Amino acid sequence: MGIGIRAAGSSLPPALAPVADYLRRIDPETLPVVQEAMRIAESFAGGSAAVAAPAWARLATAEQDALSATLARLLIRFRSVEPLYVSRADQHSFDIAVRRLEGACHADYTFRAMADLFAGKGLTADTSARDIYMAESVL
Repeated sequence: MGIGIRAAGSSLPPALAPVADYLRRIDPETLPVVQEAMRIAESFAGGSAAVAAPAWARLATAEQDALSATLARLLIRFRSVEPLYVSRADQHSFDIAVRRLEGACHADYTFRAMADLFAGKGLTADTSARDIYMAESVL
């Protein structure tokens, strides 16, 4: 996996596709939730964050918010049902899946922060969310 998730700084599907594979095996009932996040994410995926952030900004506000809410719900579910997921597989695969989901959440936050920055209304240091994710990966 490395420090970051391959291309996840500019595209969420590389982070979410393995999460979908994990859920397909461990919790198929939740699979439609991650698939919805992937559907939205694919609509603005780009080769770089500088390309993806403006594409994200062109999404309808409802789509932006739906993506963020869906990712947050997934992350909370993962953390809430960790013992169940681990019992259905193992701790290592759970840890990798949740880390990928965290990467998607941080990237989503960064897209919103970059869009705000480009619009002249960004908060100081808001675009450092992905940097924090990568630093935590090193730790």
